Amino acid sequence: MRCARDYSRIFWRSWLAAIALLACCSCALPGIVIYDDPLSAKERLMLGAAYEQEGRLDLAEAQYKRAARQEPLAHLFLGNVFFAQKDYDKAEKHYKTAIKKLPENPDPANNLAFLYCTLSKNLLTAKALAQKAIQLAPEENLSPYLHTAQCIEKKLGQQ
Repeated sequence: MRCARDYSRIFWRSWLAAIALLACCSCALPGIVIYDDPLSAKERLMLGAAYEQEGRLDLAEAQYKRAARQEPLAHLFLGNVFFAQKDYDKAEKHYKTAIKKLPENPDPANNLAFLYCTLSKNLLTAKALAQKAIQLAPEENLSPYLHTAQCIEKKLGQQ
C-alpha cells in the first residue's frame, strides 16, 4: 500500500512534467506578427508605374492601392489605371479624391476633365476643370492641358 508521501511525489512529478510540456510547446503557439512594409509609398508608386508601362495594370493597381494609404498622388495614378481599363466610375472617383488631396496639382483636374470629354458628359464642369488645370500648370508645359480644353470646346460646339 502506498503512503501519502508517495502520492504527493507522483502529484508533483506529474505537475512538473505538465509545466515542462507546456513550456516546450509555448514556442509553437500561434501569434500575431506584424511586418513593416519594406517599400515606401513613393517606391510603390514607382513600382506601379513600371507595371503600368509593361501593361500589367492589375499589378500596377495593387501597388497604387497600397501607396494610396500614405501618398495622395496614388489616387491620380489609380484614376489613370481605371481609365485605361475603361472603368470610368472608379477613375472618376479617384480623380475627384486626387483633386481634393492635391489642390495645387493640375493633373487630377485635367484628367477628370478629359474623362468627361471622352464620355461627352458634364462638359461645363469639364471646361471649368480644364481652366483650373491650365491656371495651375507651369507655363513651359501647357500643351496637354490646352489639348484637353480644346477637346472640351470641340464637344461643346457639337451640341
